[in-house]
Order: sequence, then structure tokens, then C-alpha cells
Amino acid sequence: MKLNPNQTLFVVFQEKATDNDILNGTREKEKAILSKTIKLRGEWNVTFIPKIGETFKVKFDQLSDFKYHTDKRIMYFSGTAVYKKQIRLTSNDLKAEHIILSLGEMDDIAKVVINGKDAGVWWYPPYKKDITDLLKEGQNDICIEVTNNWANCLIGDEQIPSDFETGTDRGKSGRALKAYPQWFTNDVKRPSNRKTFVTWFYYNIDSPLQSAGLRGPVELYKYIKE
Repeated sequence: MKLNPNQTLFVVFQEKATDNDILNGTREKEKAILSKTIKLRGEWNVTFIPKIGETFKVKFDQLSDFKYHTDKRIMYFSGTAVYKKQIRLTSNDLKAEHIILSLGEMDDIAKVVINGKDAGVWWYPPYKKDITDLLKEGQNDICIEVTNNWANCLIGDEQIPSDFETGTDRGKSGRALKAYPQWFTNDVKRPSNRKTFVTWFYYNIDSPLQSAGLRGPVELYKYIKE
């Protein structure tokens, strides 16, 4: 039984299993070979849904890492980015025994929806899954909802003057909130445009941003029987 790094499975043993049952359960039912790779190049329509703040939409000419983007809303984004694309498949494409979708590189977790049907949550590499049964001849709608953690948002807030006091910086260990600010204890509008508020700060203005978003390449692998 072969597992990918960090992959988990439920293994259920029958109460009464023959040697033949065990062999069939661990042996590949059929072997297939890669016949064609379809690269999902070009534009992606991306809707950014931050945990805090307003939703906004951007059209990407190509997939890229958020941390290198010039738009600070994207550079410091933390939340869910919904990528959408339409691809056309022929009847010949669908003759493949298996069609595997590969997301390439991605951070941190993704929900995939093909033609409105749930293809599951993908949270460990390699980000690949058989989607043969979800595809159809003609136009196919691909939706990939990628959610990253909030580290980049915390680092983005460090670029804005603070509206609170912190204690001594302890280097890699970070620094603590010195006291709750009055705007917090009095439950009034925050004086700055910061989005986050924590009692311990692991990041500072010079902390490196983390990779985020769908970076690809996103590809379809067609397999035929050997």
C-alpha cells in the first residue's frame, strides 16, 4: 500500500477475508499509461474573499505567487481566493481511462469543484486527483478555492504604524502586547487601518512573506490502458 507524504487512509478489514480478497485489495486493478497532458494556461478569474475586509475580483493573465504581486491587497492577502476557468474537452479526450487533475504548487489548502460537483478538499502534496467522472464533453467549469493562513496579513499590518504598545522584542520569539489599548477596552472604532490584533507578535516589518495562492502549473493528465 503506497501513501504520499502526509496522506492518510482508513483501512477496513473484513471479519472473514480470503487470501484472494487481500491480494485484490492491495494490487492495482488496472495499469494505465500517460497519453496526453492538457495544460490549463491563460487567464483565470480570481475572486478574493478576505476574512476581514471587502471581496474584490482580479483577472490573472497567468498564475503567480501572491507574495510577488504589486497589488498590496494581494501581497498581504489572507483568506480564500476562488479561481475560475472554463475548458473545452472533446469526446476523444473523454475516451481516456483516467483523467487526473494536478494543481501543481499551492498554499495552503484547496476545495475543488468541477462542473458544480464537489471534488473534495486537497490539503497535502502532490495535489492530484482523478476527476474523470466529473468531466463532460464540451465546456467544463473549473473552480479552485484556495485558502492560505493569516501570516501575510499579520506582516502586512506591521507595515502600518501601530495603535498599541508592545514589550521588548525577543528576536525570533517575537514580542508581547504591553497592555490592551484604550480603543479596545472602550470598544470604539480602531484608529488605524490594521486588520488584525493579537497579544503576541511573531512577525515584524521585515519578516519574509509566505508563498500563497495557486501557482500551478494546473494540468490534466490523460491515461489510457496499457
